[in-house]
Amino acid sequence: MKKRSLMFVIAACAVLSLAAWSCSIDENPVVPSDVETSYRVTVSVNPSTAFRTMDTWGAVVNPVEVNFISNFEMEHHEDEGEHEEGHHGDIQIGAASLDGYKIMVMANHAMDMYHVPTGDHGHGGEGTGMQFEEEHGVEGEFMVQVHLFENVTGHAPHGGTSVLYSNVHVKAVDGAGTEYEFSMIPIFSTHGFRYAVNADLPAGDYDVHVEVGPPQFSRLPGYETKWIEHMEAEFHDYSLTSPVTGGTIGTEEIDGLSFTLRAGTPSQFAAIGTGAIPLTGEETVQFSLSATDASIMTEAENIPYSSVTVRITNDATGETSERILYPCYGADGFHYAANFPLPGSAVAAAGHEDDGHEN
Repeated sequence: MKKRSLMFVIAACAVLSLAAWSCSIDENPVVPSDVETSYRVTVSVNPSTAFRTMDTWGAVVNPVEVNFISNFEMEHHEDEGEHEEGHHGDIQIGAASLDGYKIMVMANHAMDMYHVPTGDHGHGGEGTGMQFEEEHGVEGEFMVQVHLFENVTGHAPHGGTSVLYSNVHVKAVDGAGTEYEFSMIPIFSTHGFRYAVNADLPAGDYDVHVEVGPPQFSRLPGYETKWIEHMEAEFHDYSLTSPVTGGTIGTEEIDGLSFTLRAGTPSQFAAIGTGAIPLTGEETVQFSLSATDASIMTEAENIPYSSVTVRITNDATGETSERILYPCYGADGFHYAANFPLPGSAVAAAGHEDDGHEN
């Protein structure tokens, strides 16, 4: 009797072992509900497409990829009020410094997002402002936020967070009423990211008008009504000498942004893929404009105009969810963000497919 019982136990164990082995080779293995699921979060960054000055030509020019592990469990903060809407995540996924980048990755419950439609540059007529396409956060999804800083120059924005993604135009008017117009481009220098142009302008006295379009980035709740109109800054009685005398022309505060216009010696710009752009020899002054949100301080200079992709992999099932993040602005300033269904979750199974948008 004892021998028969022993044989039964051995046979039963063999059946259970075979069942377990079958699960292990199945494409969708069974995961006990009491086992915490972990996710691999892969962040891929392509370098900023902003123009460079020659002293930053070799800085943060390589694509990088970094992996983190997270269980996407929210941290609970007792005796604290409600988390500020649009603020950074309660899930600290991780941070890494490599190849001139500092990358900080966080998450929170999915949020509403306000996206700029393709081709909408806020030119819809006076008072109409920028029109957004609203994306509603889905319950059960998570927003992944990537803060991307440059870790090379040591520059930190003076008095706040740099705000870019605008179309910027400069018009200089002399005493005779002659107008000279130039378009600025985003550049990366040792003084951070700003707008600049090398201008061919005769020596003389000018009133300088700067028109700044609405920033072309997505917004989080609380920021969907900020900077949706054109802004115009006026700088009077600027004297251009030959050779140019560098320095600050003036600062103007508009709608919570501080615009500082500077003049300096013309210098070359460079672009990834095209190399240095030579000067013609006719340029007499370089105008540069910084736009700063003084209400939000950052530890280093944000990197705009990058392409950031996040892929989340369920370690238990191998399922993935991948999206290109939107350049975005919220209570933490500028970052890249998108809402995700966690792969293998009930939300993902319900059919909320990746949209794989293009920035």
